[in-house]
Amino acid sequence: MSDGINTGMQRAVELIVTKRINSTVANDYPRTYLLGQAFGTYLEVAENELAEMPIEDYMKRLKDFKEYVESVEMGSKVDLNSAYTKNTDLCPLPEL
Repeated sequence: MSDGINTGMQRAVELIVTKRINSTVANDYPRTYLLGQAFGTYLEVAENELAEMPIEDYMKRLKDFKEYVESVEMGSKVDLNSAYTKNTDLCPLPEL
């Protein structure tokens, strides 16, 4: 992963969209969108770059990613509530 400082906060890096028609998964689904992939005016970045990115830059990219996916997946609404969450198991705080 990264040699950066852990803050105890986990950052989302992918979104999986599943479309159902009459309870059946539609053809070509589920689809996986990666936050690190190029989209809009954003260049591709590695997962460790997302992890080390200043929080303001990460949140801006995440917001624009949400808007991008919603524009590609017509009618979908992306919920970002769990995109940046406390998780000290996967992102342990440094020992003092």
